[in-house]
Amino acid sequence: MSFLWEYPKLIVELLASQHSSFQMSLIFLLVCVATLAVVLWLVTREETVTLDGSEYVLITGCDSGIGYMLANHLQKGNGRNGVFQVIATCVHPYGKSASQLKSVGIKVVGLDFTKDNIKSFCEQVDELVGSAKLHAVVNNAGVCIMGEFDWFTDDQIDYIFTVNTGAIRLVKCLMARIMSNRTRVINLTSVNGTLAYPGLAIYCSSKYALEGFSDALAMELAKFGVHVIKFRLGDFSNITSIMANQKLHADLMWHNFNEEQRAQYDAYFHAYQRVVMAQAGGLSVTKFNDLMYCFDKALLSVRPRALYISGNAIYLSILWLLTWIPEVWRNGFVAWTFQKAMQSHGVIPPVTFNYTEHNSTTNMNNSKKRHVHRVIP
Repeated sequence: MSFLWEYPKLIVELLASQHSSFQMSLIFLLVCVATLAVVLWLVTREETVTLDGSEYVLITGCDSGIGYMLANHLQKGNGRNGVFQVIATCVHPYGKSASQLKSVGIKVVGLDFTKDNIKSFCEQVDELVGSAKLHAVVNNAGVCIMGEFDWFTDDQIDYIFTVNTGAIRLVKCLMARIMSNRTRVINLTSVNGTLAYPGLAIYCSSKYALEGFSDALAMELAKFGVHVIKFRLGDFSNITSIMANQKLHADLMWHNFNEEQRAQYDAYFHAYQRVVMAQAGGLSVTKFNDLMYCFDKALLSVRPRALYISGNAIYLSILWLLTWIPEVWRNGFVAWTFQKAMQSHGVIPPVTFNYTEHNSTTNMNNSKKRHVHRVIP
């Protein structure tokens, strides 16, 4: 193996030789690499915006979780990163979380997308901001209920869509100020806004809607110098309250079932809900650090990205790989893994359904009947 030691010696001799053409080529290569490195640094370096401390950031959904943490993170004088005047919306503006936010100088305004008048809320925002600049609107408010689509009540469907797409109505109401202030619009979507998942039909469709809205709005407002930014998030359920009311909603589903549905789903429904509650957050992040870093970039960079992704690295990597396979295979794989995960916990769908509609000879109204077929293992 002694011949291996000859290679360094040969290289040194070669460089020291009179082969000037080789030396010049090597020098030229080194100069090119150095120049490329400088160019890349100039292109990729992030310039930060100049702030005077009077700029406002409006954040929705600050009773808990991401909104609550972000409001505290950004408020001027509250921590090393706080450089903004923050307006935080809370469903419970006199609750414990709201009181804590107020104690550090954050302006708390009540906002419940299912009840409150958006126009009057926007008037409050205009009064608070006054002649200052509204630097950004962070549309964070969101809810999630898990269960098969057939189980949802009409009120639950309306609830999810009203809250999760509330950003659309809010942006519409604030449009004049957004365009004049060049306000950044930051919409929190989800990986489930690009990849559907069983049990999340309503949640996914609301997030798909917000993804599409964000993309179209970005193209429309670019001419006004307005940045529309998406935050596509993974699982944050362990450190937020997004699944906190799952049991309550499951009870409402069961209460709304007719006798036929109860007979058909019965044990499957209850086992399903137990597993959902037990397994929720299995791929959740445990800290807000990376997300807050992304917010700093989106709010402070002169040229923010159109998309920031944050979540469990393994989870996000799997989802990224799934985007590269044909849709029919992807959906089949997701459905299969979900079914296997449920079966591993003893949750096996007892029946499948075919829905047919026919005219009854004894009833003038059309009726729907469910024909039950046992699943063959």
